[in-house]
Amino acid sequence: MLYSKYEKRIDQYISLLDKYSYRIIQDITMNYAVAEPSVDEVVYDGLYSEISFPFSYGVQWKDHWFVAKISVPDFKGKLFLKMETETDTLVFINRKPYGATNPFHTKLQITDYKGSDVEIHLQAWGGHRFPGYHPSEEGRVQACVAIKKSDYPLIFKQPQLLQQVDSVYALYYDVFTLRQLSKTLDPASFYYQYLISSLYTALRHLSLLENPETKAEQIRDLIKPLLEAKNGTFSPQVLSVGSAHLDHAWLWPITETTRKAARTALNMIHLLKDYPEFRFLFSQPAQMEAIKESYPSVFKQIQEVFRKGGWEPNGVCYVEPDCMLPSGESLIRQNLLGRQVTSQLFDGYEGDVFYLPDSFGYTTALPQILVGCRVQYFVTSKLSWNDTNRFPYDVFLWESLDGTRIPAHMIQGAYEGTNDPVEVSKMYASVTHKELQSSLFRPVGEGDGGGGTQRSDLELMRRQTDLQGMPRNRWTTLSESMKAIFKDVETLPVYKGELYLELHRGTYTSQARLKQWNRRLEGLLSSYEYLCSVLYAQGKTVESYVACLKEVWKQVLVNQFHDILPGSSVQIVNEQALQGYEHAYYLLQDTFSSLLQMNGGGYLLNTNGFGCPLPDGTRLGSLQGMHQQADSTAQICSPLSTIETDWAVVSLDKSAKIISVYLTGEERELVEPGSCFNTLLIGEDYPVFWDAWDIEKDSLDQLMPVTPAHTVTYAEDPFSYLVTSIFAVGVASTLKQTMRIYKKLNKISFWNEIDWQERHAILRVSFPTTLRNNYALYDVPFGTISRPTHTNTSYEWAKFEVPAHRWAALADSHVTVALCSDSKYGYHVTNGELSLSLLRAPSAPDPEADRGVHVFTYEFIVSEDGLEEIQEHAALLNNPPIIVKEVFEPLIQVNANAVIVETVKVSEDGTCLVFRLREWMGTSCKVHPRYSVLLDESTVMPANMLEEPLDGDANYSFKPYEVKTFRIKKLTLGGNEGYIRL
Repeated sequence: MLYSKYEKRIDQYISLLDKYSYRIIQDITMNYAVAEPSVDEVVYDGLYSEISFPFSYGVQWKDHWFVAKISVPDFKGKLFLKMETETDTLVFINRKPYGATNPFHTKLQITDYKGSDVEIHLQAWGGHRFPGYHPSEEGRVQACVAIKKSDYPLIFKQPQLLQQVDSVYALYYDVFTLRQLSKTLDPASFYYQYLISSLYTALRHLSLLENPETKAEQIRDLIKPLLEAKNGTFSPQVLSVGSAHLDHAWLWPITETTRKAARTALNMIHLLKDYPEFRFLFSQPAQMEAIKESYPSVFKQIQEVFRKGGWEPNGVCYVEPDCMLPSGESLIRQNLLGRQVTSQLFDGYEGDVFYLPDSFGYTTALPQILVGCRVQYFVTSKLSWNDTNRFPYDVFLWESLDGTRIPAHMIQGAYEGTNDPVEVSKMYASVTHKELQSSLFRPVGEGDGGGGTQRSDLELMRRQTDLQGMPRNRWTTLSESMKAIFKDVETLPVYKGELYLELHRGTYTSQARLKQWNRRLEGLLSSYEYLCSVLYAQGKTVESYVACLKEVWKQVLVNQFHDILPGSSVQIVNEQALQGYEHAYYLLQDTFSSLLQMNGGGYLLNTNGFGCPLPDGTRLGSLQGMHQQADSTAQICSPLSTIETDWAVVSLDKSAKIISVYLTGEERELVEPGSCFNTLLIGEDYPVFWDAWDIEKDSLDQLMPVTPAHTVTYAEDPFSYLVTSIFAVGVASTLKQTMRIYKKLNKISFWNEIDWQERHAILRVSFPTTLRNNYALYDVPFGTISRPTHTNTSYEWAKFEVPAHRWAALADSHVTVALCSDSKYGYHVTNGELSLSLLRAPSAPDPEADRGVHVFTYEFIVSEDGLEEIQEHAALLNNPPIIVKEVFEPLIQVNANAVIVETVKVSEDGTCLVFRLREWMGTSCKVHPRYSVLLDESTVMPANMLEEPLDGDANYSFKPYEVKTFRIKKLTLGGNEGYIRL
């Protein structure tokens, strides 16, 4: 019979064993100094002062240096430095980076220095104060993700030199493994009672008052049969890989990320040497590139363990990006640049998994993009954070709009983990469809701020590889685990469409300036890549243009990291991102200035893929040029109540609100009776948990109209009527808005300049229409998707704020209306109302988020011819024609409206041009491209999205929403004109 306190007694023995697993050899005396942060290998040599322990310290944004000289004795067994600093600390031995400590990694092995005199430097980051994550937090010190301190000082406990007591250390992990295993068993089962009884009986040989070293081996022999008990035939398999999710920027700037990456790498290198069976995943090439530059000796060690098979640089993208806000082309370039950098750093290595555990939803274009970039698998975990519904599958085939499928795996739990038997068993128990999934991948290691796998995880793994009562567990690589899990995909369920995260909906709006720059530069890069391609086709030298484009693309891609572009980082990260955008913009302008017309005159060149409707009613085709129209001067006019245009009669009330839009062609009203178009709404925005990240449904339900404008003026120019209104918004903000009602173009635009000074408020705009449809259409990367306009189910209810790029639209059998924006991403369409989030004002983690002046435009567009007209107006707003000094003959023209030229660029290898075409209407079609006389049509060949040639001839038949890539050489006369060395 089991005594009711056996388990508690075993826990006491575990504490005893933990206490005696290490022997203190000596306390370490240290001196201290403060210095500016650095990322190189030069150790600070300033003035140090003597200190005593425990030592209180901490100055934000500073490094804190500690130095000691010790003689390491030649004792038997492993020796460790124990250092608890409450922050991330890089340890230098003899002035070279050696390892790191943090709250999860307090002991650093220095066995290799036995019998030597060593000089030790600790570079401890001082961190900084930040507001926290939740709006009700009062702030804290951010020095290490694992430590939550309300304020300074940080405490450095007495550092020590320790000797591992091997027998006690091993017994501790033996007993801990079995005890944790017991917690996963049924207390009424034979195995549970036998395990606890046997473990208790063996441990009774110890005294709780004495050092257990003399009895440790004896007890290990007694419990050895328990550890040798094996699983049965049908036990599930857990496939583990060491990892350290490291946000490229979040609560720290990118420079600190480089240091975190180096610290993490050094500790994992030590573990890989001590545990040859271990495998470690490092998924972001940008961070590895930074280590090579700033810590060359560390990178050399990484290459050594990579060549031995322990280090896996998988993950494919340059950084782990947001996957809702970037364009489709941007997501291709993430893969392209990521593969290039990884191949250069690691002997031609190529990853096969898009590993993105922590991003805020995944666009429906991703399967097509990933397969087009030769990616074989997709892995995430974030959908387990849903606040309303559980995502239905853990392994599935994810299908894109065009029908492309990729095997997808959902990590159980978080993207961090340990090998504690309780956690391992829980993770497999949470699998939904066990009949389809006998194997489970899981990352093991401390994350968010790096850190990686702990030594305890390695010890636990050695005892649980096939331990009775647990899933089998072993170290493997991410790539090998995906091959095992997806060896048979025929029986897997298919999930078609976007992977919408039912959380973090505020990331479509927070930090509006970052989002505006991203949209602007994505458009300009497309335009200037086309200009560069024209010069290349003409045989001109383009090295400087190509180099500029690469630098700007890299800045854009880095800022698309899943905490930068979404707006969920601390203030310094946002400030540095804005500076990077501005630098990139002026670099583009300076580099291409000789081709651009800056001072009036010149020609309009439309490169956005769609036709360009001009104010006078004419239309500029894609990749075509024409003389720039002269600016029209507006003349002040009397107040307007009824405005007649070629397409509608627009009625305004006394405060210039739009109370009617009557389509003359259709003879129908668009404004819902009793409502107004362009209703500005404001209200409290105070999330429950994640401030910059979240918008709550109840906040949107309680929004109130902005007070009517206190000043209104009217004007007219040859192409439009203009109404300028000035509003007092919220508590302390001022909005100047110019509404432009076009005479010939069937749209109304709203130019806004707002000095936004609110806190915890959200500003939205609404257009309640008379149209009704069960589904609304949204512009997303490389396609259009429909979402319900009703809330019949919890899945529909959860989508009260959804991401889209240029527009959201509502259509019936005769008319399509759309709300379009030049820089906003957070939309919602319910019943007949189109609405858009304009600005938020969170206080955490950036207390000054979005405060200041913003300038942006949105438009209400009407079409009686379907989406093509909507697309043209939206493309014009987001990527308007550039003004050049001369007109260029189009390099390519297509004869089908459903297919557009998405991208024209010089190939990465510099030997040809690359064209990317996409079908956007959702229909099958075939096109017959016409190429410029500067190009050799006989050389056209299909390529993947990495620009690698594919077998076969060019096929211009398109499936719905298909994207195709082609290579073509310029026409030469025997020379090498236009070729460049990259």
